[in-house]
Amino acid sequence: MGPYRGNALATARVMWSVGLLLAAAISGTALGQDTHYWTEQYGNRARLLGGAVIGSSSDLSSVYYNPGRLALVTSPELLLAGNVFEYSVITLKEEQADQNIKSSRFSLTPSLFAGEFRFGWLGDSRLAYSFLTRNSSEFNTQGRTSTLEPNLPAANLDFLADSIRVDQKMTEYWGGVTWAKPVGPVGFGISTFVAARNQRGLVQRTTLGAFDGTPAAVQGTDEYRYNHWRALWKIGAGAKVNDWDMGLTITTPGLKLFGGGEIAGDRSRTGIPGDPGLLIFMQQDDLAATYKSPWSVALGGSRTFEQTEVHLGIEWFAPVGLYDVLPGELVTPIVGGQPTDPTVRHESAAVLNASAGVAHTFNDRLSGYASLRTDFSSAVDESVSNLAFTEWNLYHLSAGATVRTDSVEFTTGAIVAFGSSNSPPRIESVQVDSSYFRITAILGFSFGFADLPQGQ
Repeated sequence: MGPYRGNALATARVMWSVGLLLAAAISGTALGQDTHYWTEQYGNRARLLGGAVIGSSSDLSSVYYNPGRLALVTSPELLLAGNVFEYSVITLKEEQADQNIKSSRFSLTPSLFAGEFRFGWLGDSRLAYSFLTRNSSEFNTQGRTSTLEPNLPAANLDFLADSIRVDQKMTEYWGGVTWAKPVGPVGFGISTFVAARNQRGLVQRTTLGAFDGTPAAVQGTDEYRYNHWRALWKIGAGAKVNDWDMGLTITTPGLKLFGGGEIAGDRSRTGIPGDPGLLIFMQQDDLAATYKSPWSVALGGSRTFEQTEVHLGIEWFAPVGLYDVLPGELVTPIVGGQPTDPTVRHESAAVLNASAGVAHTFNDRLSGYASLRTDFSSAVDESVSNLAFTEWNLYHLSAGATVRTDSVEFTTGAIVAFGSSNSPPRIESVQVDSSYFRITAILGFSFGFADLPQGQ
């Protein structure tokens, strides 16, 4: 053991860097959409226009994009907008180890269900309800590698093996009520939403080594889960003037209703020559959970040219300073090491997204759509945030068509999203290239009820 004693620290670093840091990079990339605001869009026509309907929404998707535009919707309806299927692939490549790790996912989830209340006492006001999937992302993967006689420069290891398991999931659902009223050519409205967010993360990693037949191991597990309920409001105004449609919305930060969660984990390091070892165990329950969403301001409009419409939209999201999502207490190791802070933290940078879409009416029964939108990451460079690490900027392309009958509007189409990035600078000594690809098939219906009498 004598020859290895002087390299004990270097040996430990080698074992951590090959397995643990790679796992850290994977766990950070797991929450692919946690730093994005425009990944999901709502409504059949709105989705195919890339969400560029802030000033021109003409159906019940107005409850999300611009409540003021609801006052200008010409007839009540029931809107069901959903994904036939969604297929996403996340690919990670660690350059030093020349490894690729992939996670793919199929999902089948409705994105928006909305309808309108019909009461005679409302007068010219409009009242609608909505339920939508604001965010849904999942990453599940595991991998094993082994190397005989790796001849690493820090230590003459005879054997090195890694085992990694990552399980991450985040969902957020909104339910709300929208009120809108026309004042001359302008519609004003407000949507009150209650958001229910649930997020969990699990990363398990093991690095095994052998020094002339003497086994050594570095192991660790990090786990957290929380739920958080908040209320928020969208305030909007919209108008139609000749061939122009325009609108403005403001979205408030969330007001916490309640939330809680837990943090768990363990660390161990044994068998490394000259190293005293490490043993940490933690389980912290009944923690207060906090999730902060930003202010945002959106502006959009459209112009009609005979049978073609051009739609544009932008939205700015304010930054959110560093805060504790789950405030953990310092954990003192049972053996060796320094106290560990398990607190889960998050912060967000300001983001400006833009979208552009084109709609063309072929005849009274058929319309076509195409669009492009950005979906930039709100990750903060060199942040200590450990809730989400992705820095990739995504781009979404969509195309589709709507077919109308006397009472039903049927929409079909597809959206392709893609993006890539390198690992954030805060993950030291490991360079991870990551890429994201998602294709979504859309199938949606709108049912008109223009002939229903008031109060039905």
